[in-house]
Amino acid sequence: MIKTHPPLTACYIHEAALRELPVDGETRWSQYLGLLLAIGSAEAKVRIIPTGKERTIESGGFSLLRFTEFPPLVCRPAETVTLILEGDEHVGRYERIVIELDKISLSELESRELIAELVAETEKTATPSNGMVTNVADTNESGITG
Repeated sequence: MIKTHPPLTACYIHEAALRELPVDGETRWSQYLGLLLAIGSAEAKVRIIPTGKERTIESGGFSLLRFTEFPPLVCRPAETVTLILEGDEHVGRYERIVIELDKISLSELESRELIAELVAETEKTATPSNGMVTNVADTNESGITG
């Protein structure tokens, strides 16, 4: 069976987490670029939560899973288990958190522009080992370099 459209994944990422990746410059550049390309290919919708606004919502990490044939679920990972929540009283709370995240996050375009800036900043200090350099300054609205 061939899927014509990838599943829509929405990711909310703290700006501070992006800026403080505990990896070397080349790996950081590669991860930023991969994120930028994923956004440009519509594999994922990524919204950045600006520094300073991340404390507005203190829910921790979670996944809100929506299905066409089944009710939605929420997955809350912990160190040794993953809590699976179902039912309107639980899932509804997380749906409201997603609405709040949507309000405080940068738009998709602003998020993409911020990630492109991070790629450009990191590119100055880290050249990939394969010698390839991508000019992200020319990234168009779809996120494709050209």
